[in-house]
Amino acid sequence: SKAEKRVGHHPPPVPQPGARDWVEHCDVQPPRDKRHQRRVVTYALLGLAAALAGIATAVCGIVVFVGLVASHLARRLTGPMNRRVLPAAALIGALIVAGADLFGRTIAPPTQLPAGLICGLIGAPFFFLLMRRHHG
Repeated sequence: SKAEKRVGHHPPPVPQPGARDWVEHCDVQPPRDKRHQRRVVTYALLGLAAALAGIATAVCGIVVFVGLVASHLARRLTGPMNRRVLPAAALIGALIVAGADLFGRTIAPPTQLPAGLICGLIGAPFFFLLMRRHHG
């Protein structure tokens, strides 16, 4: 073709079918070790988790201390095994939020108190109790 006959023009090399050849063809350096690759994936997943938590908080509002209270209660009830703690914490957290919502709706019938306020009223004393026990 005319493009190949031009002076100084060379077609790009045709990559071989192996993945390493494609990487070299694209002039991208692969990670030097698995630790670097693991670190990149870890930071990406932490960033994704933070973004999802921020989106959930923006959409649902702040429900203070539920995670703290639910996880500590679940660990006390089920022991140290995480495969039991996680479902128990989810159930306890759901019960706390549902109970706070129910309480907020029924305490003063024409008006409603936000579930976040009730959860904060439950969670703050529990948090201080935990801090007192931890720091002696």
